[in-house]
Amino acid sequence: MCRALHSLRCDLGKADFLCVVIGDGDALPEIKKLAHELEIEKNIWFVGWVSDLDVYFRYLATADICVAPEPSNQYNDESTFVKIMEYMLAEKPVVAFDLPETRFSAEGAASYASPNNYQDFAAKLAALMDDKAMRASMGELGRRRIEAKLAWQHSIPYLLAAYDRVSRPQRERALSAKSSA
Repeated sequence: MCRALHSLRCDLGKADFLCVVIGDGDALPEIKKLAHELEIEKNIWFVGWVSDLDVYFRYLATADICVAPEPSNQYNDESTFVKIMEYMLAEKPVVAFDLPETRFSAEGAASYASPNNYQDFAAKLAALMDDKAMRASMGELGRRRIEAKLAWQHSIPYLLAAYDRVSRPQRERALSAKSSA
């Protein structure tokens, strides 16, 4: 993300932004170091760990654009990130690398950069920064997608069917053993 923000400011001339980084973890010291080396620390606020309520009501509620800067790799390409759903529920447009599961989840609620191309990521950010109507449209699309297709109530029949398929052979063996006894 730091490299994309550096490109956004230095290559694309967008200096009027603040990126809020929420969370902590083993990589945080290296990210802070990279932000310092790239001279973008004035554009980043590292808030650390915050409660779920703060994430939604304090940070997502005030964000203009949300990002999912996870690079393409075997794990990320097959993972659905909860934050994508949270962004969509909060009606926020998303900029992300074009990963299969992210595209499946967000569809038109995200702007997709070529995988691992930080300059393209910066360009997608810049385009959304300049287009308030597009941000609103993408945010609304994301919220509707959550409500119509991705909320838990839509998953219940599929989950119950999967549990039934997995447990059926075991139930049938138990019934068969009981009948033969």
